[in-house]
Formats: sequence, C-alpha cells, structure tokens
Amino acid sequence: MVEKKIKELKTYDKNPTYQFEHQPKRFLKLYEDIKENGFDYKKSNIWVTSDYHIINGHHRHQILKKLYGEDFKVKIHRLPINKLTFSIITFLLFITILPILILFYLINRLIKILRNFKK
Repeated sequence: MVEKKIKELKTYDKNPTYQFEHQPKRFLKLYEDIKENGFDYKKSNIWVTSDYHIINGHHRHQILKKLYGEDFKVKIHRLPINKLTFSIITFLLFITILPILILFYLINRLIKILRNFKK
C-alpha cells in the first residue's frame, strides 16, 4: 500500500459526483459509516493505476475528500499498469465476454419461448 494525498488521485470522470445522484441512499449509508467509524482499510480500499487514476473507490474517494479535505492522506493499492493499459485490458475483456453473455441471453430466451409453447 502507498500513501497519497486525495488531491493527487485522479478520476476518469470529469464529474465523479454524478454517481451519488443515481444512488443517494447507498452513498448516504457509506458516508455515515465513514463519518462515524472512520475509513476501514480492512473492509474496502482504493485501487489506482500507476499514474494514479482511480479504478475502484470513486465513492470512497469523494466521501474522504468531503469529510477530511484534499490534503488528507489515504492508503491506496497501486497497480503496475497505467490508465491506457487498463483501458485496453478492460476493452479486450468486454469484447471477449460480450458474445458469451449474448449467447446466454439467447439460450435463456429460447428456453422461455419453448416453455410457453408447451403450455
């Protein structure tokens, strides 16, 4: 684990707070938990690329920023890949898995059609 200031971490999004607008209850629950108990590194972590773009932990990053300010130091897990490499790996996994998901969806639809046909 590496320790970095919150302001040194970068998000992929220009406005990462939009996530909270879609799930306000989940965000408030997490916010209250961190406010009351502090940030528990055993439960959750912030994962970043080698160039400090956040991969996982956007919610926690925004909450810590709001509660403690941008100069708060947080422990992070740093992966040995940069943002571009991570994006390429994610895209390749998506392209690989998408046909499998489509196949499962079509099989599921076919089973439902056949069940309805028997009735």
